[in-house]
Amino acid sequence: MPGSGITIVELQNVSKVFPPNLVALDQINLTVEKGEMIFVTGPSGAGKSTLLELLYRAEIPTQGRVVVDGRDLARLKHKQIPFLRRTIGTVFQDYKLLPRRTVAENVLFSLEVIGVSEREAKKRMRYVLELVNLIDRANLFPCELSGGEQQRVSIARALANNPPLFLADEPTGNLDWATSWDLMELLKQVNLQGTTVIMATHNEEIVRKVGCHTVILERGKIVSENLDG
Repeated sequence: MPGSGITIVELQNVSKVFPPNLVALDQINLTVEKGEMIFVTGPSGAGKSTLLELLYRAEIPTQGRVVVDGRDLARLKHKQIPFLRRTIGTVFQDYKLLPRRTVAENVLFSLEVIGVSEREAKKRMRYVLELVNLIDRANLFPCELSGGEQQRVSIARALANNPPLFLADEPTGNLDWATSWDLMELLKQVNLQGTTVIMATHNEEIVRKVGCHTVILERGKIVSENLDG
């Protein structure tokens, strides 16, 4: 989906150095518009995960500015960080599901902790499980699901609060091709509904097949950017 012309994410001369002297990102400049779908790709160790961590304030830049929806994240007070993260859906390669809670309970829990009423939470839970085609698996536990189904639960949970920005860090890394492509079709559907999607991946085949705004990182630097995929 093309962007709206309105900036939602901007990185300005961003560098991130981890002690003692590991340069994870080096002078990154990047603009993402609301409604875009963008891939951040490159080999392992290129800085993809670090870039995403900066966007939900798990890390702060050593140099430069990270601006999300008009907010300079380095200037946020500690108590403001949870409110930022409520506006950002995040999905990781390892799913991070609660093993002793059912599919439905995993989604409901994510809403309960931010104070959504029980009635509204159940409504949203049903909606996102239908979106990811798992409503019939609502009462199963994560161990009873396939890897692809577990990843879809994690996506449902991340989307339950209807975030304007969705970050996915190697979400297809543990999945076979067919399951990975099903997941990409789901993320494209999410994007078409207006959510900005930023996905880190080393899967070049998926990047080529989807064809959207793509940034290639190598050794912490942007070595290529293609706005059309």
